[in-house]
Parts: sequence; structure tokens; C-alpha cells
Amino acid sequence: MKTALYRFLFTTLLALVSTVSAQAQTLPCGNIIAPENFNPLMYPLELETTPVEDCGDPFKVTTDPPSPYQLLIEGVVVQEGDIVPVSDGVTGDIVSVGEPVQTGVDTLLFAHDGNDYRYIDFIPPEPTFSDYEAYAADYFSRIEDQQRYLEITEVYLTGESVDNYLYDAEYNLLVDEFTGQYIEDRFYDFIYAFDEDFVPPVAVIGPGTYTMVWREYTLINTYRSIWDTIRDAVIPTAHAQYIGPPPYTYALTFTITEALPEPTGASSILFLPGIQASRLYTDGIFGSDDQLWTPSVPFGNQDVEQLAMDENGNSINDIFTKDILDEVFGLGSVYGNFSDFLEDRKNATVPIRDYTEFAYDWRYDVSDIVANGTKYKDEIKSLVGEFEKLAEDSYTGKVIIIGHSNGGLLGKALIRELERTGKSDNIDKFIMIGTPQLGTPKAVGTILHAYDQELLYGLVVDDYTAREVINNMPGAYGLLPSEKYIQTSSEPVVTFDTSSTTAPYRLAFGGTAISSFDEYSDFLTGVQGPVRSLQDLISTPAPANQEMMENAFENHRNLLDNWQAPSGVEVIEIVGTGLPTPKAIEYREVFEGQTCVNINNQTTCTPKALLKAYAVLTKYGDQTVVQRSAEAYEGNKNRYFVNLRDLNESIVSNESKPYVHFNLSEIPQVQQLIDFIISSTSIDSIPYISTTETEFDDAYDVEIIDSPVRMVAEDEDGNITGVIAENGQMVIKEEIPGSQYFEMGGTKYLVIPKDTKRTTKLYGEETGNYTLTVSSLSGTDTQTIKHKLENATVTPQMIASYSSDGVEFSTVTTDLDGDGRIDIETTIDGEVVRFTYDDLNRAIKDTKLARAPERVLLELVAAAKRAGDKKARYPLLGKVEDVLLDQALSLVKLYKQKKILTQTELTTLNRIIIDIKSQ
Repeated sequence: MKTALYRFLFTTLLALVSTVSAQAQTLPCGNIIAPENFNPLMYPLELETTPVEDCGDPFKVTTDPPSPYQLLIEGVVVQEGDIVPVSDGVTGDIVSVGEPVQTGVDTLLFAHDGNDYRYIDFIPPEPTFSDYEAYAADYFSRIEDQQRYLEITEVYLTGESVDNYLYDAEYNLLVDEFTGQYIEDRFYDFIYAFDEDFVPPVAVIGPGTYTMVWREYTLINTYRSIWDTIRDAVIPTAHAQYIGPPPYTYALTFTITEALPEPTGASSILFLPGIQASRLYTDGIFGSDDQLWTPSVPFGNQDVEQLAMDENGNSINDIFTKDILDEVFGLGSVYGNFSDFLEDRKNATVPIRDYTEFAYDWRYDVSDIVANGTKYKDEIKSLVGEFEKLAEDSYTGKVIIIGHSNGGLLGKALIRELERTGKSDNIDKFIMIGTPQLGTPKAVGTILHAYDQELLYGLVVDDYTAREVINNMPGAYGLLPSEKYIQTSSEPVVTFDTSSTTAPYRLAFGGTAISSFDEYSDFLTGVQGPVRSLQDLISTPAPANQEMMENAFENHRNLLDNWQAPSGVEVIEIVGTGLPTPKAIEYREVFEGQTCVNINNQTTCTPKALLKAYAVLTKYGDQTVVQRSAEAYEGNKNRYFVNLRDLNESIVSNESKPYVHFNLSEIPQVQQLIDFIISSTSIDSIPYISTTETEFDDAYDVEIIDSPVRMVAEDEDGNITGVIAENGQMVIKEEIPGSQYFEMGGTKYLVIPKDTKRTTKLYGEETGNYTLTVSSLSGTDTQTIKHKLENATVTPQMIASYSSDGVEFSTVTTDLDGDGRIDIETTIDGEVVRFTYDDLNRAIKDTKLARAPERVLLELVAAAKRAGDKKARYPLLGKVEDVLLDQALSLVKLYKQKKILTQTELTTLNRIIIDIKSQ
């Protein structure tokens, strides 16, 4: 009866489907090729073709309620449209999970075949009698047992009763005479063991696009065997008949592809930036972050003051970091391009898995950062922890550590800690870029005089504020030349001239140079020599924080200076050289202004002597770190020199910043070198980079100005080096090839290749006096004073000018009141230049005046000369001379108005006439 009912229902449904199919033959969407009525349990399996009615929804998917099902392929949940990579491109590990809303669910898999959807039978089949035979051969040792229990199994699988095999006529359990067990127990032990061990074969699907369809239905219960239950546990389905159309249908389309082999590549990278190269913040208003470094206009001093630390090196305010410097106004790119370079390494020919740019609070000592981490807004980040995360996900299980500047010292401290904790095997390479491994002399000027710390010409941060904050900053002391630097140096780091002003220092330290490490330490802290304080003039050395200095020296002595890399760690030094770099500080006496004393109504004035600190330069460095410190690692290493002199001379655009210490990692050639190092490939020839030291025989002029004067040099091509006003702000320009501008202790420096033809202008900013010193940094790397103009007058309106033809300097012409007329002319050594009538006649003849106006002017000058020649005997003729010279001035002015004289010619003639008149 049931069979007849089922046959009637399926015949009716099939008729309905056939009618729809006939109507849809003309649709272009392809066909669904599936078992009759989509019933995967109809055996034998016969497929029928049904045209798709809706191209966008071939299976008429239910949208409400949402699908309760998930599809897992090799244990991974698949989402709509996913591309699923599988090993070897084939898989049989396909599992559907989820409870149906209706009584049961059919799970059907369709392969996309052109526009068609072709059913794939992927449901594991029930075991056959042959499977039991194969299992029994291993399970039973005796042939007789195999035969007996397989005979029972064969009947059991038909669903018929097996009682007559297990019980006697009185329904007592029969005993297996071989083992003494009940036959029932031994039989079911066999069946359960088979159920536990048997793994049914599964259909394997290969690359292609598939759609999994879930069709829920209402059950008409039928007999369910144990294998129906097992099948439903693997893939929910129902061994039953169903009636009516499926109330809910869900579908999920995915693509199988062959999984690519696990990619291989280079070690991941941990990048450690330099000092002052991570931004620092404090909490702002309304939950915002208030950036303190880099400081902002016009709150720079207030920003930097909030970075202050107490005398024990503890931050006074709550400071945190979160990022490294990319672009900085006035400097350009610091690490912006290098960050892009690291990101690109992820897709390089030999890729890296990942990289981390570790921002840190550079105010602290490097050992402190490694031991205690660095504060971010909501956490303390461990440098060791960041290293471990990179190593865990690295292609090689190792990490390349790259440290720029102070980051190299931090890298040494990190590696020492990794070695102590047994993690140094995860280090691949250690690359130091411009690292002051033994410290660098510029740091002496930074701590004592705020060398190079005044930002934007004092509009953002002034040097007094910078010096006071730096004085209690442990990180700064780590850059001081160490004991090993002092002991191995052939030149002193601090020297004094022989003037009376430096006499107390020479007396305290026994000569004109600091020669020993103990003397050097005592000088820094001020325990010997004149009493000093942070409130002294910026040109007077401030006393260093003794405890911080000693801790820094101890750290260099025990950790940094003699550090050796663990076995298997490759060390690489990248050394910038070829740029004038401070190698020492020289203290000299200069005269600025006057000291006047009134005794008995008589005022006596004498020049005022001041102590000034001057930078002594070497060409072997990168403007900040001297070469001998950047190449100081004494173990096995690969070392590369970057010729910054030639590299910068190759830059033709004035818009491009020269490459110096702070942006060494931005150099394309350096990035190319690092790329070779990362990928462990052979290093090709790279322009401006070599493994041998370069000798530099070029010479520089070092033009130095003290006191309230701004200096700007301009070469014949219009390139400018110095401080100029631009868009309402004072900015530093370094456009002249090979030039640089910096400040230390209130003193300004122009360093320009000696053969550069240029004009330097001096602009007064206050009333007072200034000293101009011109030193020569020779081809043999020796710096000597060549010219000095002392105690010259300066006014806020002053404009002074001098030039160099690449060999000699011209006179210095000075317009004190800004009226365009030269008031004073001196040699570059300060000697006043006096003009004669012969000079005036030559200047008149050098103009482009026509013959007639030239003759009139020459005759007027000749008459003035005749009067001047006789004024010693006849004083009245001196007044006549003045009148005639005034007429000459008026005539020259008239010629300019008539445009027969140029402005330059007018200025020259005025200067000579006024000077003759003043004699």
C-alpha cells in the first residue's frame, strides 16, 4: 500500500516538473542536471535535466528566514563566493552543519558545467558485505570464526532476525566453543569494532566552481537502520520519503583551487629609528592626543618643556608614543620613503612576511627601553615582545634587525637581552645605519650648548629651552663619546685657545686640550674649572648631569662598545661619510661690544671679551656621526661606505634635500643595498656605495658669525644656503651643492666648498656687535682660521656683503641704516678700506657714461682733488673740497635719474665719494 502511495506522489510531482521543463526549454540560463525530483536517495540514481527558469536564482533560494547551514571544507567555514585553496587541488573533506527548520534536509552538491549545474554524489555510501569480509579477515584469526560471524552478518544486513544464530530452542544464549564467550557478545563486538574503524570512501572533487544546495522537506517516517543514523551524523539528510514542494531552499557557491605551496622568503624586519625620530604625545582635551614632538608653531617651547624629566631621569609628565617620523616640516622625509620600501618588500622577488617600525620614547636610555618597554597610549609595548611576534610569523622563523642612528645602539641592547634569554637563534641579521657605536662629538655640543637643537631659527624651540630639557634626558647622554672613543682617538674632543678668557680652563686641565677620559668627564660635569650653570649664556658650557653621564659611560663600557654578535648573526655597518662633521669643540675668546668704566668723570671703554664654543670639523662623517664611530664594531662584519659628498653633488633639483645623517635610510642606493642584504643575494655595484674607504681631498670654507646676525650665501646659479624668510616663516636652505648650515651656542655656521663662487650677505637683527670668522677645512682634513673680522657694529637695519671667487674673499661692505648707501668697507680681516681719487677716477671710467657727462664728472672730481691736496696748508680749501664732493654726489644721483647710470654704478660711486669725504 505504501509503495503504491509513494509511486503515485512521485509520478504526480514528476509530471509537474516535466511540464515546467517543457515551458523553459527556450531559456538561456542552462540546466539543472539532478536525480529525479532532486531526491538523492532514489536508487538506482537516475538524472534528469531541468531548464533553469531564473538565471540569477536557479535554485529559488529562500531569503527569509536566513540559512541555518554552514559548509566546511577541510575544517574551514566557506562563505558565499569564497575561493577555497586545497592541497593537490582535490578534496573529499566536505561537511555540512546546521539543524533544519523543517523535519529534514537534502544536501546536494552541483558542479558548474558551462551554464549547467550537474549533481555530484558526495554522500558517503553505506558499507557493503565485502567491506565486512575484508574487516573480518583481520579481526578473526581462525577461518572458522570468519565464516561463522560473516554468515550472521549477512543475515543481519538484510534486516532479518539473527536470533537463531545466538540462542538455542529454549532461548538460551549460545556459547562460542573456541573462546567460551557468548556468540551474541562476540558478534556484536565485531559489529561495533567495524562501525568504529570503518571509514567509508568519499567522493573527491577537484578544481572548479560548485554550488551546495540545502532543500528542506517534511518527512513521512520510514524504517531507519543504524547506517541511516551514521550517515546523518556525517551529513544531515533523511532516509525517508517526503511530500510536497520543499518549503525552504538555501544555496552557497564557492570555487575550489589548488593551494599554492607555502611561500618562502626572507626574514621579517624590525626597524628601530633614531633619537628624536618617534613622535611623543600627552593626553589632550576631549580625549585627543596632544603632539609634543615634533613641536608646533607657535607652542614649540611649551611643547618641549612638557618633555622635561627630573634629575633622576623620570618623566615629569605622562608621555607616550605611537608612530615614527615620516615627513617633518623644514626637513622633508625622515622615514616616509623607507616605510614604503619596507612595505614593498612584502611583494618583492624574495618577500618578507612582515615588518614592524618600533616607535619608542627616545628620552630614555636604550637599556631602559629594552628592560621596561615603552609607553603607548593604552599599553606598555615590549621591544622583546615585538621581536617575538615577528619571529613567530616570519618565513624563516628569524628577524632582521635594522637600526638607524641611536636605533643601532637600541638594537645592541635588544640582542644582548635576547641572548640572555636564549632567543638569539631567532636573529638573522643586524644592520646598523649611521650608528654612533662609540658616541659622537656632536653630542658634547648638544648637551652643553644645545647644538643643532634650535628649530626653525628659534621660532619653534629656542636653544636655551632645548638645553635645559636635554640636561636631564638619559637618551642624549648615550650619544656622548665614550671612554673607548676618548682612549682610542688621536685627537682631543675639547680644546681651548690661549686667550685670557680660556685661562681658567687651561689652568684646571693643564693645557689647551682635554687629553684623558677623567679630564673629559670632569669638564662635562663642571667639577673642575669655572663654576657653570644652566642659566649661563648659551655659549658657556652647561654642567652635565653627573649621574646620567656616568650611567651612560657605564652602559657603553659594559654593553655597547665591546659588544659582539651571537654566533650565526650577520652584522652589517652602513657608514655615511664625506660631509663636514663635528669632531671636536674649541673654546675661543671673541670680542663683542664694550665694557665701560667711569672713573673721576672719565669714561674708559674696552672691548668686551666672551667665551665662545666653535665646532671643529672633519670630512669623514655624515654631518652628525663621525665615520670612526659608525664603523667601530670589531667583530666579523660587512661594511659599506656611502659617499655622501658625491651623492649630494649629483642632485640637480633645488627641491631635493641633501642626504645627511637624519635621512640616510631614505637614500635609494642605501635601500637597494638593504634589499640585497635582506634577500641574501649577491650585491651588485651600487653608485656611491663601496666596501673601501674613500679619501676626500676637497676643501671647504667655514664662515662663522656670532651674535644677532642672520647669514645667507648665494652662488652664481641662484642656489641659497642659510636662513631666509619664506611664506612668513624663517626656514633653513641648503641648496648650494655640498653646503650646510647649522648653529651651536648662538653661533651660526655656513660650510661651503671652497671653489664655489658666491656672495654672502649678513642681516642685522638687533643692535650690538658681531665677529665674523672664516676658517678653512683643508684637503688634509685640518681646520684653521684664515680670516677674522672682530667686534663689528650691527644694527637691526644692517646689511653687509662679501663674496668669494673660489680663491679669495672680497672686502666687506656694510650699510648700517638700510638706506642703500655703503657706510663702512673693510677687508675680511677687519681693516677699514680707504679710497683715493685714483679709485674714484677708475670707477667713473668703468661706467657706461657717454663722453660728455663723464668729462663733466671727472672735471668736478679733479677740482675737488686740487682743493684736497692743498687743505693741509689752507684749511679753508677742505670745505671747498667737501662742497665739490657733495656736488659730485648730486650729479651722480642726477645721472641715475636720467638712467645713464645703473643702480650698481651709483652705489659704487657713492661709496667711494663718501669715504674720500670722510678722510
